Amino acid sequence: MKVLFLVDGSLKIGMGHIYRSLNLANEIKEKNEIVFITREKLSFKNFKNYYKTFFVEKNNILKEKNIIEKINPDLIIIDKLKERNITINNIKKICENILLIDYTKKNIRNKFHGVTILYPETGFSSQNENNFKYTIINKEFSKNTTTKTEKIAKKIIVLQGGSDTYCFTPKIIDSFNLIKKDLEISVIIGESFNCWKKLEQSISNSNKKIKILHNVKNLSKILKKYDLAITAGGMTSLELACVGIPSIIICGEKFEIETAKLLEKNKCGINLGFGKNISSKQISEYVNNLILNFEQRKQMKKQGQKLIDGDGVIRMKEVIKKLKPNYT
Repeated sequence: MKVLFLVDGSLKIGMGHIYRSLNLANEIKEKNEIVFITREKLSFKNFKNYYKTFFVEKNNILKEKNIIEKINPDLIIIDKLKERNITINNIKKICENILLIDYTKKNIRNKFHGVTILYPETGFSSQNENNFKYTIINKEFSKNTTTKTEKIAKKIIVLQGGSDTYCFTPKIIDSFNLIKKDLEISVIIGESFNCWKKLEQSISNSNKKIKILHNVKNLSKILKKYDLAITAGGMTSLELACVGIPSIIICGEKFEIETAKLLEKNKCGINLGFGKNISSKQISEYVNNLILNFEQRKQMKKQGQKLIDGDGVIRMKEVIKKLKPNYT
């Protein structure tokens, strides 16, 4: 079967769509031909190393339509429809089997009749179930879960996505100066990080020792070493829940807020809302409280591992089998 992914990732919209799609593609690639179409150069750079990939300029609807027709896929998987050039109705004229991922409007299936829709990042399935059973993360995270909760948290990891578009990391580093405890702090920086000058300034002014981890390869194995995390509200917040790391979530985009709210509702994350609206002092207060609250961290670990078991990609594979019964 020929499977076409339509997906983008960039500094602005984040990298989660890239990693999620690659994880799903890797799961189903054995007996299927995988092809990608993307409109972002950063996505193209990531996908082309693994699968046949076409680059289409934004708003070039005709080119995207022509490439899809030429590929003639048996199944099209769309991650984040809102950003696409071509409309869902035009896609349906080319391929009847469509799997739509990450469209957050719960009633959207009424608009796109006959399209299978799943919401793995925001906890909604096509049946409007409020759960995360379709969350697509690397299966390595479920193999590297934490088993112990320290009485007082000392090891803190900071992750604000691959790019930290709004440069929240320096503000987080500044917040640690207000905490009068010995802390071991690590900051993970992605290859797209664009806030080096401010970060270096915050580190030089810090009264804590800050360790920088750049372009981390084995994230799941690294995360399990930490007591708590300060993260963005994208895919990383879901990976942390799976590993069992209590997290304080600072959001940069609207879609992150929805994820953060659901993680807080399920008692495995603390949602601080938009980072632009919160001060270093406020961050420090939340961090300090969580450091000292053993029972809360223990409960957050338990709830996170219960909520996201790491098998979402396998369940997605089963959804694809139902869409295309001849798929093996």
